[in-house]
Order: sequence, then C-alpha cells, then structure tokens
Amino acid sequence: MAGGTLSAMRARLVDTNINEKALLATDYLNHFHEFVMLLELVRDMPDMLDEARKWHPKTYQEHFSESAFPDRDFAIEAYNMSPPEYRGRFDETISRIHS
Repeated sequence: MAGGTLSAMRARLVDTNINEKALLATDYLNHFHEFVMLLELVRDMPDMLDEARKWHPKTYQEHFSESAFPDRDFAIEAYNMSPPEYRGRFDETISRIHS
C-alpha cells in the first residue's frame, strides 16, 4: 500500500466514527453487544433465548454490509486498508471471540 494512498484514506476519515490510525470502526463491537443484550433479556423474558440462539458471529464486512451505519461502505473500504500492525491484532482478537 502506497503511503500516499494511506494518507488519502486517513484524510477522508475526518468526521467519521472510523479510527484515523487503525482505520477500524468501533461500531463493529455492537455486533457482540447485541448478543450480550439478548442474554441479559433472557432472565426476564425467557422467549428471548430463541433469539439468542439465532445469533451468530459475523465478519467485519458482513456486519457493516448489513448495518445502518452511515459510513458502512467506507468502513469496509478502510478495513481493507488497515495497517497490518492493527488489523492483524484486531482480526486475531475477533477470531478468539468468535471461537
């Protein structure tokens, strides 16, 4: 990846919820928060257990392509350009959470 391309991407991130350094959006964590919220509801609403069972891990790209996040296409584009020192650790952490 050319330094100019990375700089251009970072310049486009102004006023978005995508981290300028890592090129990753924390909105992806909402995917996991959704599951936690479902589990919390099960105690008072046992029928929510079926919803919790339907939940499945999604990749970063799947999450954003299905979300209402305003910069969803841009989040996917930025993820694909995320520097290896950030994306590698991020992907490894997500893989552990999914397993």
